[in-house]
Amino acid sequence: DLFKRLRQTLDDLAIKITSLDTLPLRVTSLQFTSSGGRYTMEHPPVFHPLLGNVEEGLKDHGYASKVIKPHGVMVSLESSGRWPDDLFAIQKVKTAFLCSLGASLRKSFHIKSLVRHGALDVAYEGYAFRLNIICEREKELLTIAASKIPVIVGGKRKFVFDNRKMVTQAIAEKRFKQLRINTDIKIVHSNFIHSLQLRFSVYGEVVRLAKHWLHSKMLSDVFPEEMIEILVASLFVDPSCRPHEPPSSFISGFLRFLELLVNHEWEYEPLIIDL
Repeated sequence: DLFKRLRQTLDDLAIKITSLDTLPLRVTSLQFTSSGGRYTMEHPPVFHPLLGNVEEGLKDHGYASKVIKPHGVMVSLESSGRWPDDLFAIQKVKTAFLCSLGASLRKSFHIKSLVRHGALDVAYEGYAFRLNIICEREKELLTIAASKIPVIVGGKRKFVFDNRKMVTQAIAEKRFKQLRINTDIKIVHSNFIHSLQLRFSVYGEVVRLAKHWLHSKMLSDVFPEEMIEILVASLFVDPSCRPHEPPSSFISGFLRFLELLVNHEWEYEPLIIDL
């Protein structure tokens, strides 16, 4: 229920943001990229008292953590041909857009926010959301710079610059790969994992228990959370779950997760999971 409430809260925020008509570009959608939006966050997301909401039914110890971990969200904008050609300038325009978005939220709905480099932290209904912008022009420029074949635009070879310095092919390949991981692949991963949770209600519980176990073994920096989610997914989807049926309880799922870690020949055979 707490995970559903978190997703409903983002849906409410998305309705407010997409209705704004004072922005240079219209916001088309907001998508979760954090584990809270796909039901696999270690601790269910509760209200933070410093963000203007108090959780009912929980014992109040009289203090609250000053550390607030925002939930990652990707913001999609309508297409536009007015984005600059310089990668550094694109980052500045993103920040300026987020400043405008924060000001509009404050003026129209009295929603507090804080702009940081490349992101907007929004405090809404007891939660914190970190909004990042997806810019297709940035991907396009990095694709051009990373291409081994020169790209001709208007009869001339197209070069890509970052703060008026030309971006080399090696640097462009590295940046484009990281950008795809942080945007496209994260969104695809979140959608797949969320759909798996909707099919198998115990999936999220198994993932959360597996994360707790790995944290207790001090393996948090060895196993990224996305990797843990995919490993657990192998217990639920064909053909990687065979000869078993998908787990029907989180205890059986967790025991089969441990069995997978022990028995799979990691040094000699990849584990292929078809989500």
